[in-house]
Amino acid sequence: MLRFFTLLLINISLNQAQWWYPWESCTEDWVNFDDSALLTDLQKDVFGQDLVIDIVMAALKGHFDHPSKKALVLSFHGPPGTGKNFVANKIVKSIYKENMKSSFVKLFHKSRDFAHDTPAKIIEYKDKIQAAIEKTTASCERSLFIFDEVHLMKNELMNALKSYIDYNPLVGNVDYRKTIFIFLSNSGSKEVNKLAIKYYTDGLDRNAIPLDEIQDGVLRTIYNEESSGFWNCELLRAHLISQTIPFLPLEIAHVRKCIERDALSKGLRFNFDVVNEVLKYLTLFPKNSPLFVQEGCKVVEAKVDLLIPQTSSSHCYKIKNILNPVTYQPQQFPMNNEFDPTILSNPYFILPLHVRPNQQWDILLI
Repeated sequence: MLRFFTLLLINISLNQAQWWYPWESCTEDWVNFDDSALLTDLQKDVFGQDLVIDIVMAALKGHFDHPSKKALVLSFHGPPGTGKNFVANKIVKSIYKENMKSSFVKLFHKSRDFAHDTPAKIIEYKDKIQAAIEKTTASCERSLFIFDEVHLMKNELMNALKSYIDYNPLVGNVDYRKTIFIFLSNSGSKEVNKLAIKYYTDGLDRNAIPLDEIQDGVLRTIYNEESSGFWNCELLRAHLISQTIPFLPLEIAHVRKCIERDALSKGLRFNFDVVNEVLKYLTLFPKNSPLFVQEGCKVVEAKVDLLIPQTSSSHCYKIKNILNPVTYQPQQFPMNNEFDPTILSNPYFILPLHVRPNQQWDILLI
């Protein structure tokens, strides 16, 4: 018997044997860009950022479909809550089977990983960044690196990336040309907002803003903003950013979709009352003609939670004497505390969904 299993394992090819190993490897089984899945995800879940979707899809397809002369560098700019982190996560999901848990994906947060700005710490952080990039890329040439809160970082940390994203075939015998770097920053938000308001005031569609106009404005702003990680940055001077991608402020209609998605995911009966309740917590601008939501979708989840009533014991009934199994069958009952569960003949549990007053519970009988 032992000899049989030994021969069986020997006869399995390496590709077939991949299923037997729990650890990740840099093969197409684990790392493979699915452009159709990404496009579907972005179109379904990213609201108000048509320009972003077009640029991201074109940049990634070009990077994967053709030989790369350098690393792909995507720099996301815009106000909080407009979808920068969301899109970055969607990109990772479309490439790596293990998603953000992949050993070939590294995420750096300024506030978490580079909390101190002393000269000694800056040197330490630079070494940390370079060691992580070199080790990860040596294990997989299709590695991806995300730098969040770049607007808070010191430009010395950004400059430490230059050799890896420049037009270098090899750096220390490692090829970085197939890697991807994504920068997430609030820098340039004022310029992005100003253009969006201008086009809105002029009665023009937000998607009509010329890409070069908004990119030039963002680049000019971030390069001269001393508090930005891009201030006087070598990456910009050497034109090493592949795509500067602006995230426009979200309109009320876009945030409404975020509210709907979150409410439905939490079992709320979605209606305009829910939307209006959440919008009361948010800040609209410009003041003379409110259209945009300052927070975007960033705080929607927390605000929707405030609308979920706490289920107390008086709202839940249960008969413990379950004698015979019965099939599930949904029924409706008025939402009030006077409901008498003994009128039902079958043993049951009552599972109240999150609903607004004067509506009904969904009761599940088992």
